[in-house]
Amino acid sequence: MSSSDHIAHLLGAPWFLAIELVATAATAVASAMLARREGYSLFGTLVLAGLAAVGGGILRDILIDRHPLAALARPAYLFTVIATVGVCYAAVQIYRAIAAPRFSSSRLCRLGSAVARRMPSEEIVLVCDAAGLGAFTLVGVWVAFAYGCEPLWLWGPLLATLTTAGGTILRDIVRADCGSAMLKTTFYAEIAAVGGLGMMLGIEAFGEDGQQIPLIALIGLIALGCATARIMAHIHRTPALPFEPRRPAEAQPAGAARPLSTPSNPAITYPHAPRLGAGGATTAQAANSNAGFANPAGFRYPGDIASGAGRSRLRQRN
Repeated sequence: MSSSDHIAHLLGAPWFLAIELVATAATAVASAMLARREGYSLFGTLVLAGLAAVGGGILRDILIDRHPLAALARPAYLFTVIATVGVCYAAVQIYRAIAAPRFSSSRLCRLGSAVARRMPSEEIVLVCDAAGLGAFTLVGVWVAFAYGCEPLWLWGPLLATLTTAGGTILRDIVRADCGSAMLKTTFYAEIAAVGGLGMMLGIEAFGEDGQQIPLIALIGLIALGCATARIMAHIHRTPALPFEPRRPAEAQPAGAARPLSTPSNPAITYPHAPRLGAGGATTAQAANSNAGFANPAGFRYPGDIASGAGRSRLRQRN
């Protein structure tokens, strides 16, 4: 058996399949909790969890022309997603049943409420997300090596990044999230790229000599390092590298009023803002702009204060 076949056999062992299933379940848990927070149905939760868990792998397999796709060749991935969402759904329903009014005075309800209050939901999502990142990084590198993608130093990090971040991007597309944190602010895909590059360098160093123990230790170290880096980046709020740093706001003298911005579309006007004519005089259109608005609470619009009609109405009320 050649060194390449030895490495492919090592990375395709049953324990490596277990790593893939753990990553799939962890990603599905994170997506299920997100779907619960945003009010999705059970079917919608399955869609979001499935996209995040296996969507990146499907994109990766299409890119390298892999037949059959891993999600189709091994139904265990989809079964894992369905089972994970089912467990999350059952846990939510059990908690809602315990918290029902008919059990509000029972000891079981008080115990369930105490556990729910102390349960760090955000921390659970973060740990599951980090575990999925570390495991999917290894999966992407394994696919690049097993299918002979050359050069390995390029395709290893690329497929690792696509496997980890591709599914989350598809999930955000379905959520119609134009401000996807994965593409704007989250330091996530960069960790997978660096981890994939490190693993490829380790394979080049230890794989040719058939050193199995150092290679297994490297795999565990890369997975643990990626997960730890993700958690630390979240704790310290480390942002992704921006394409262009945001420019700081222009400094203004202390106490100076901010000028009103002009609408980009001239057809858009603000009915309560005074319009100035020649010489700075307020036009009659702005003075009468609030005549048709009901004002039962006596609210003072900016246009009323600036216009003569507004001052006369204030005198009549007072």
